[in-house]
Amino acid sequence: MKCRILILCFSAIAFTAGAAPLNKTNIGADAHWVIHLDLEAFRQSKLGTLILTDIQTQFGEKVQAIQELIGSNVLTDFNHFTLYGPDHEEQNAVLLAEGRFNPQKLTALLALNPQYQKSTYRSYTLYRWFAEQQGKNQVGTFARENLIAISQNQESLQQALDVLDGKRPSLSEAPWLNAQGQVPGKPILLAAAGGVKILSTNYPQAAMLTKTEALHLFINENNSSFQISLLLQMPDPQTALQVEQAVLGMKAILTLSQNNASSPQPNENKANQNHIFAGINPSRWLPFLNNCQVSTSQNAVTIRFEMPPETLYELLKQWRSSPEQPGTQPQQQENRTGQ
Repeated sequence: MKCRILILCFSAIAFTAGAAPLNKTNIGADAHWVIHLDLEAFRQSKLGTLILTDIQTQFGEKVQAIQELIGSNVLTDFNHFTLYGPDHEEQNAVLLAEGRFNPQKLTALLALNPQYQKSTYRSYTLYRWFAEQQGKNQVGTFARENLIAISQNQESLQQALDVLDGKRPSLSEAPWLNAQGQVPGKPILLAAAGGVKILSTNYPQAAMLTKTEALHLFINENNSSFQISLLLQMPDPQTALQVEQAVLGMKAILTLSQNNASSPQPNENKANQNHIFAGINPSRWLPFLNNCQVSTSQNAVTIRFEMPPETLYELLKQWRSSPEQPGTQPQQQENRTGQ
Protein backbone atom coordinates (compact mmCIF):
# COMPACT_ATOMS: atom_id res chain seq x y z
CA MET A 1 0.00 0.00 0.00
CA LYS A 2 2.81 2.38 0.87
CA CYS A 3 4.53 1.67 -2.43
CA ARG A 4 1.33 2.43 -4.30
CA ILE A 5 0.96 5.77 -2.53
CA LEU A 6 4.55 6.69 -3.36
CA ILE A 7 4.15 5.63 -7.00
CA LEU A 8 0.94 7.66 -7.18
CA CYS A 9 2.78 10.72 -5.88
CA PHE A 10 5.59 10.29 -8.41
CA SER A 11 3.05 9.80 -11.20
CA ALA A 12 1.03 12.84 -10.12
CA ILE A 13 4.16 14.92 -10.51
CA ALA A 14 3.84 14.50 -14.25
CA PHE A 15 0.60 16.49 -14.17
CA THR A 16 1.35 18.95 -11.38
CA ALA A 17 4.06 21.54 -11.37
CA GLY A 18 5.94 24.44 -10.10
CA ALA A 19 7.11 27.88 -9.49
CA ALA A 20 9.23 29.37 -12.26
CA PRO A 21 9.40 30.19 -15.96
CA LEU A 22 10.58 27.39 -18.21
CA ASN A 23 14.34 26.87 -17.87
CA LYS A 24 15.37 25.76 -21.37
CA THR A 25 18.94 25.01 -20.25
CA ASN A 26 17.62 22.00 -18.28
CA ILE A 27 16.04 20.44 -21.39
CA GLY A 28 17.87 18.35 -23.96
CA ALA A 29 18.40 19.88 -27.39
CA ASP A 30 16.68 16.92 -29.04
CA ALA A 31 13.33 17.66 -27.31
CA HIS A 32 10.35 18.04 -29.65
CA TRP A 33 7.79 18.82 -26.96
CA VAL A 34 7.73 20.41 -23.51
CA ILE A 35 5.11 20.77 -20.77
CA HIS A 36 5.87 23.10 -17.89
CA LEU A 37 3.50 23.89 -15.03
CA ASP A 38 3.89 26.52 -12.36
CA LEU A 39 2.21 25.36 -9.18
CA GLU A 40 3.18 28.53 -7.35
CA ALA A 41 1.28 30.60 -9.90
CA PHE A 42 -1.62 28.16 -9.58
CA ARG A 43 -1.64 28.51 -5.80
CA GLN A 44 -1.66 32.31 -6.15
CA SER A 45 -4.55 32.29 -8.64
CA LYS A 46 -8.20 32.58 -7.64
CA LEU A 47 -9.11 29.27 -9.27
CA GLY A 48 -6.17 27.55 -7.59
CA THR A 49 -7.17 28.94 -4.20
CA LEU A 50 -10.72 27.63 -4.60
CA ILE A 51 -9.61 24.17 -5.76
CA LEU A 52 -6.87 23.73 -3.16
CA THR A 53 -9.16 24.92 -0.36
CA ASP A 54 -11.71 22.34 -1.50
CA ILE A 55 -9.05 19.60 -1.57
CA GLN A 56 -7.80 20.54 1.88
CA THR A 57 -11.35 20.53 3.26
CA GLN A 58 -12.28 17.16 1.78
CA PHE A 59 -8.96 15.33 1.89
CA GLY A 60 -6.94 17.12 4.55
CA GLU A 61 -6.37 13.96 6.57
CA LYS A 62 -5.13 12.04 3.50
CA VAL A 63 -2.83 14.92 2.54
CA GLN A 64 -1.39 14.82 6.05
CA ALA A 65 -0.99 11.05 5.90
CA ILE A 66 0.88 11.27 2.58
CA GLN A 67 3.10 13.99 4.04
CA GLU A 68 4.04 11.70 6.92
CA LEU A 69 4.88 8.93 4.45
CA ILE A 70 6.95 10.86 1.91
CA GLY A 71 8.04 13.89 3.96
CA SER A 72 6.46 16.45 1.60
CA ASN A 73 3.12 18.24 1.51
CA VAL A 74 1.66 17.50 -1.94
CA LEU A 75 -0.23 20.82 -1.93
CA THR A 76 2.60 23.16 -0.97
CA ASP A 77 6.03 21.56 -1.37
CA PHE A 78 6.09 20.80 -5.11
CA ASN A 79 7.61 23.63 -7.15
CA HIS A 80 9.07 23.44 -10.67
CA PHE A 81 8.01 20.50 -12.81
CA THR A 82 8.92 20.06 -16.46
CA LEU A 83 8.08 17.12 -18.71
CA TYR A 84 9.72 16.79 -22.13
CA GLY A 85 10.56 14.25 -24.79
CA PRO A 86 12.29 13.80 -28.17
CA ASP A 87 9.47 11.91 -29.93
CA HIS A 88 6.02 10.33 -29.57
CA GLU A 89 7.31 7.40 -27.50
CA GLU A 90 6.17 7.76 -23.88
CA GLN A 91 9.10 5.78 -22.48
CA ASN A 92 11.61 8.34 -23.81
CA ALA A 93 10.06 11.26 -21.90
CA VAL A 94 11.85 12.79 -18.92
CA LEU A 95 10.31 14.49 -15.90
CA LEU A 96 12.19 17.11 -13.86
CA ALA A 97 10.51 17.72 -10.51
CA GLU A 98 11.79 20.48 -8.24
CA GLY A 99 10.62 21.05 -4.69
CA ARG A 100 11.18 20.09 -1.09
CA PHE A 101 11.77 16.34 -0.78
CA ASN A 102 12.83 13.89 1.88
CA PRO A 103 15.21 11.47 0.10
CA GLN A 104 15.40 9.09 3.05
CA LYS A 105 11.64 8.56 3.26
CA LEU A 106 11.19 8.33 -0.50
CA THR A 107 13.93 5.73 -0.99
CA ALA A 108 12.74 3.73 2.03
CA LEU A 109 9.29 3.48 0.49
CA LEU A 110 10.68 2.64 -2.94
CA ALA A 111 12.70 -0.16 -1.38
CA LEU A 112 9.42 -1.91 -0.55
CA ASN A 113 8.65 -2.29 -4.26
CA PRO A 114 9.17 -5.94 -5.34
CA GLN A 115 11.22 -4.82 -8.38
CA TYR A 116 13.27 -2.17 -6.59
CA GLN A 117 16.89 -1.96 -7.75
CA LYS A 118 19.80 0.43 -7.28
CA SER A 119 22.58 1.25 -9.71
CA THR A 120 24.98 4.11 -10.38
CA TYR A 121 25.67 6.49 -13.24
CA ARG A 122 28.73 8.63 -12.68
CA SER A 123 28.09 10.21 -9.27
CA TYR A 124 24.34 9.55 -9.31
CA THR A 125 22.45 6.75 -7.59
CA LEU A 126 19.67 5.46 -9.84
CA TYR A 127 16.54 3.88 -8.38
CA ARG A 128 14.40 1.52 -10.44
CA TRP A 129 10.90 0.31 -9.54
CA PHE A 130 7.72 -0.98 -11.15
CA ALA A 131 4.74 1.40 -11.17
CA GLU A 132 1.74 -0.87 -10.63
CA GLN A 133 -0.81 1.81 -11.51
CA GLN A 134 0.69 2.33 -14.98
CA GLY A 135 2.11 -1.16 -15.41
CA LYS A 136 5.49 0.29 -16.37
CA ASN A 137 9.05 0.39 -15.10
CA GLN A 138 10.39 3.69 -13.80
CA VAL A 139 13.90 4.87 -13.07
CA GLY A 140 14.75 8.03 -11.15
CA THR A 141 17.40 9.84 -9.20
CA PHE A 142 17.95 12.83 -6.94
CA ALA A 143 19.74 14.97 -9.50
CA ARG A 144 20.19 17.79 -7.02
CA GLU A 145 19.15 18.49 -3.45
CA ASN A 146 15.77 19.77 -4.59
CA LEU A 147 15.47 18.12 -8.01
CA ILE A 148 14.23 14.67 -8.98
CA ALA A 149 14.62 13.30 -12.52
CA ILE A 150 12.42 10.38 -13.66
CA SER A 151 11.99 8.41 -16.88
CA GLN A 152 10.87 4.97 -18.04
CA ASN A 153 14.08 4.64 -20.01
CA GLN A 154 17.44 4.61 -18.21
CA GLU A 155 19.28 5.90 -21.26
CA SER A 156 16.92 8.89 -21.48
CA LEU A 157 17.46 9.59 -17.78
CA GLN A 158 21.24 9.45 -18.17
CA GLN A 159 21.09 11.83 -21.13
CA ALA A 160 18.96 14.21 -19.04
CA LEU A 161 21.57 14.16 -16.28
CA ASP A 162 24.26 14.93 -18.86
CA VAL A 163 22.23 17.97 -19.97
CA LEU A 164 21.90 19.17 -16.36
CA ASP A 165 25.67 18.83 -15.94
CA GLY A 166 26.44 20.64 -19.19
CA LYS A 167 27.84 17.51 -20.86
CA ARG A 168 25.14 17.49 -23.57
CA PRO A 169 23.61 20.45 -25.45
CA SER A 170 20.42 21.97 -24.06
CA LEU A 171 17.35 23.49 -25.67
CA SER A 172 18.66 27.03 -25.22
CA GLU A 173 17.29 28.07 -28.61
CA ALA A 174 14.32 26.56 -30.44
CA PRO A 175 12.16 28.29 -33.07
CA TRP A 176 9.05 26.41 -31.99
CA LEU A 177 9.33 27.92 -28.49
CA ASN A 178 9.28 31.51 -29.75
CA ALA A 179 5.52 31.89 -29.21
CA GLN A 180 6.13 32.16 -25.44
CA GLY A 181 6.37 35.93 -25.81
CA GLN A 182 2.82 36.17 -27.10
CA VAL A 183 1.33 35.60 -23.63
CA PRO A 184 2.08 38.22 -20.95
CA GLY A 185 2.93 37.33 -17.39
CA LYS A 186 3.88 33.93 -15.97
CA PRO A 187 1.65 31.10 -17.26
CA ILE A 188 0.30 28.47 -14.92
CA LEU A 189 0.89 25.99 -17.71
CA LEU A 190 3.03 26.20 -20.81
CA ALA A 191 3.03 23.44 -23.42
CA ALA A 192 4.83 23.62 -26.74
CA ALA A 193 5.63 21.18 -29.52
CA GLY A 194 7.55 21.35 -32.78
CA GLY A 195 7.28 18.76 -35.50
CA VAL A 196 3.77 17.91 -34.34
CA LYS A 197 3.26 15.67 -37.36
CA ILE A 198 5.98 13.37 -36.03
CA LEU A 199 4.49 13.41 -32.55
CA SER A 200 1.05 12.38 -33.85
CA THR A 201 2.37 9.07 -35.22
CA ASN A 202 0.41 7.07 -32.64
CA TYR A 203 -2.77 9.05 -33.26
CA PRO A 204 -3.72 8.68 -36.95
CA GLN A 205 -7.29 9.67 -36.09
CA ALA A 206 -6.14 13.18 -35.09
CA ALA A 207 -6.16 14.67 -38.58
CA MET A 208 -5.65 18.21 -37.29
CA LEU A 209 -2.41 17.24 -35.56
CA THR A 210 -0.96 15.68 -38.69
CA LYS A 211 -1.28 19.07 -40.41
CA THR A 212 0.03 21.15 -37.49
CA GLU A 213 3.63 22.35 -37.67
CA ALA A 214 3.87 23.80 -34.16
CA LEU A 215 1.59 23.94 -31.14
CA HIS A 216 1.58 26.23 -28.10
CA LEU A 217 -0.79 26.08 -25.14
CA PHE A 218 -0.88 28.66 -22.35
CA ILE A 219 -3.02 28.71 -19.21
CA ASN A 220 -2.94 31.77 -17.00
CA GLU A 221 -5.09 33.96 -14.79
CA ASN A 222 -5.00 37.69 -15.39
CA ASN A 223 -7.19 40.51 -14.08
CA SER A 224 -9.68 38.11 -12.46
CA SER A 225 -10.02 36.17 -15.71
CA PHE A 226 -8.94 32.59 -16.26
CA GLN A 227 -7.56 32.20 -19.78
CA ILE A 228 -6.54 29.30 -22.01
CA SER A 229 -4.84 30.08 -25.32
CA LEU A 230 -4.09 27.44 -27.93
CA LEU A 231 -1.93 28.55 -30.87
CA LEU A 232 -1.63 26.25 -33.90
CA GLN A 233 0.86 26.92 -36.68
CA MET A 234 -0.48 25.43 -39.91
CA PRO A 235 1.39 24.96 -43.21
CA ASP A 236 -0.68 27.55 -45.12
CA PRO A 237 -3.59 30.02 -44.67
CA GLN A 238 -6.08 27.67 -46.33
CA THR A 239 -5.43 24.91 -43.82
CA ALA A 240 -5.65 27.43 -40.98
CA LEU A 241 -9.07 28.53 -42.22
CA GLN A 242 -10.21 24.90 -42.45
CA VAL A 243 -9.25 24.32 -38.82
CA GLU A 244 -11.14 27.45 -37.75
CA GLN A 245 -14.23 26.27 -39.63
CA ALA A 246 -13.94 22.80 -38.08
CA VAL A 247 -13.91 24.22 -34.55
CA LEU A 248 -16.85 26.51 -35.27
CA GLY A 249 -18.69 23.59 -36.86
CA MET A 250 -18.16 21.45 -33.77
CA LYS A 251 -19.60 24.19 -31.62
CA ALA A 252 -22.65 24.55 -33.91
CA ILE A 253 -23.32 20.79 -34.02
CA LEU A 254 -23.11 20.42 -30.24
CA THR A 255 -25.46 23.38 -29.83
CA LEU A 256 -27.94 21.78 -32.22
CA SER A 257 -27.61 18.45 -30.45
CA GLN A 258 -28.36 20.09 -27.10
CA ASN A 259 -31.43 21.80 -28.55
CA ASN A 260 -32.65 18.52 -30.07
CA ALA A 261 -32.16 16.69 -26.78
CA SER A 262 -34.58 19.07 -25.05
CA SER A 263 -37.34 18.72 -27.69
CA PRO A 264 -39.26 15.69 -29.09
CA GLN A 265 -37.49 14.14 -32.08
CA PRO A 266 -38.45 11.39 -34.57
CA ASN A 267 -36.92 8.04 -33.71
CA GLU A 268 -34.73 8.15 -36.83
CA ASN A 269 -33.26 11.52 -35.87
CA LYS A 270 -32.63 10.32 -32.35
CA ALA A 271 -30.83 7.24 -33.66
CA ASN A 272 -28.60 9.38 -35.88
CA GLN A 273 -27.90 11.75 -33.02
CA ASN A 274 -26.97 8.90 -30.68
CA HIS A 275 -24.65 7.49 -33.35
CA ILE A 276 -22.83 10.79 -33.85
CA PHE A 277 -22.62 11.81 -30.20
CA ALA A 278 -22.31 8.43 -28.52
CA GLY A 279 -20.75 8.95 -25.08
CA ILE A 280 -20.95 12.76 -25.31
CA ASN A 281 -23.20 14.96 -23.22
CA PRO A 282 -23.41 18.32 -25.08
CA SER A 283 -24.54 20.11 -21.93
CA ARG A 284 -21.11 19.38 -20.41
CA TRP A 285 -19.20 20.95 -23.26
CA LEU A 286 -21.32 23.90 -24.39
CA PRO A 287 -20.52 26.17 -21.40
CA PHE A 288 -16.86 25.87 -22.37
CA LEU A 289 -17.34 26.13 -26.14
CA ASN A 290 -19.59 29.17 -25.72
CA ASN A 291 -16.67 30.95 -24.05
CA CYS A 292 -14.22 30.08 -26.83
CA GLN A 293 -13.18 32.46 -29.58
CA VAL A 294 -11.47 31.23 -32.74
CA SER A 295 -9.48 33.39 -35.15
CA THR A 296 -6.89 33.03 -37.90
CA SER A 297 -3.98 35.19 -38.98
CA GLN A 298 -1.95 34.01 -41.96
CA ASN A 299 -0.94 30.43 -41.11
CA ALA A 300 -1.84 30.62 -37.42
CA VAL A 301 -5.03 29.57 -35.65
CA THR A 302 -5.77 30.91 -32.17
CA ILE A 303 -8.38 29.28 -29.94
CA ARG A 304 -8.94 31.34 -26.80
CA PHE A 305 -11.04 30.45 -23.77
CA GLU A 306 -11.79 33.01 -21.09
CA MET A 307 -14.03 32.87 -18.03
CA PRO A 308 -14.14 34.30 -14.47
CA PRO A 309 -12.40 31.79 -12.18
CA GLU A 310 -15.39 31.56 -9.83
CA THR A 311 -17.67 30.62 -12.73
CA LEU A 312 -15.18 28.07 -14.03
CA TYR A 313 -14.85 26.56 -10.55
CA GLU A 314 -18.62 26.02 -10.33
CA LEU A 315 -18.67 24.49 -13.82
CA LEU A 316 -15.87 22.10 -12.91
CA LYS A 317 -17.81 20.97 -9.84
CA GLN A 318 -20.89 20.37 -12.00
CA TRP A 319 -18.71 18.52 -14.53
CA ARG A 320 -17.46 16.18 -11.82
CA SER A 321 -20.96 15.41 -10.58
CA SER A 322 -22.76 15.10 -13.94
CA PRO A 323 -22.70 11.94 -16.09
CA GLU A 324 -21.16 11.72 -19.57
CA GLN A 325 -24.35 10.62 -21.32
CA PRO A 326 -25.88 12.23 -24.40
CA GLY A 327 -28.75 14.53 -23.64
CA THR A 328 -28.96 13.52 -19.96
CA GLN A 329 -29.01 16.37 -17.49
CA PRO A 330 -28.40 15.93 -13.75
CA GLN A 331 -31.76 17.57 -13.12
CA GLN A 332 -33.50 15.14 -15.47
CA GLN A 333 -31.98 12.19 -13.64
CA GLU A 334 -33.15 13.61 -10.34
CA ASN A 335 -36.70 13.91 -11.66
CA ARG A 336 -36.64 10.29 -12.88
CA THR A 337 -35.47 9.15 -9.47
CA GLY A 338 -38.29 11.04 -7.84
CA GLN A 339 -40.81 9.36 -10.11
